[in-house]
Amino acid sequence: MKYILTIILLCFSISVSAENTYRELIGNLLNSTVKIATFTDKGRAAGSGVIMHSSGLILTNYHVVHNSNRLKVWLYENRDKQYHEAEVIGIDPAADLALLNIDVKEDDFFTVSDFEYEGDIVHAGTDVIAVGHPLSLNWSVSRGAINAVNRPSFLTPYVSLIQHDAVIHQGSSGGPLFNDRGNLIGINTYVIAP
Repeated sequence: MKYILTIILLCFSISVSAENTYRELIGNLLNSTVKIATFTDKGRAAGSGVIMHSSGLILTNYHVVHNSNRLKVWLYENRDKQYHEAEVIGIDPAADLALLNIDVKEDDFFTVSDFEYEGDIVHAGTDVIAVGHPLSLNWSVSRGAINAVNRPSFLTPYVSLIQHDAVIHQGSSGGPLFNDRGNLIGINTYVIAP
């Protein structure tokens, strides 16, 4: 009887430890994702982005910031505080990518995303996590799996796409797609729907 109790307690301890590790992972992913509000002559729109460097560099979609007159960015931990003004410092319209910069403040807290450099890890069946702001639901996390890699792009012939089934909607554009190790493998660009 003592052995069974020990095994049950050990299993419970391992389960709690795994849950804490998973919560830490999701916390890091949330803290590396930003909310972006864009202002154009036609009105306001929203999108997502991911922090790529401690100096305040953010990667997002070009279509999120295209024709914007003003950009506001919110960090996850400081989302109830003052936003940051952002500027576009680089674009690749053909790949639908844009690089933004914010002036980092001393009390800002965020996590810098890590790239997944091992390409053979990104394949069909791999678990993925998408973070963004779908339909203005801020800092939403969804899980799914990669359905296919190297899909032809509707955008340009020199960019191949990762097809996945993690839930994203309008407002998720520019948000990160992570593998289950928490490494960045893509930027969510568009949804194909019937």
